[in-house]
Amino acid sequence: MIQYIVNGIGEKTAVLISIEEWKKFESYFHIFIENLKVDTEPKNTLASAAQALLGDYLHDEELTTFNTLDIENFYESR
Repeated sequence: MIQYIVNGIGEKTAVLISIEEWKKFESYFHIFIENLKVDTEPKNTLASAAQALLGDYLHDEELTTFNTLDIENFYESR
């Protein structure tokens, strides 16, 4: 069986492979794709949560109380 593999820039490479090997590759490929989907979901969830709380972190006095210390000069005691 001849299969064509396409790389990231659209180039095709012909590969001679048995049907059994192709089925094994295809099953591994589907597992790989599913793992990619699972790995990206928490990042999107965390980014959405951070975006939703951005206003609080910028304007909520309980969260920004110590920001006034950002402009203070601190010197190490000797």
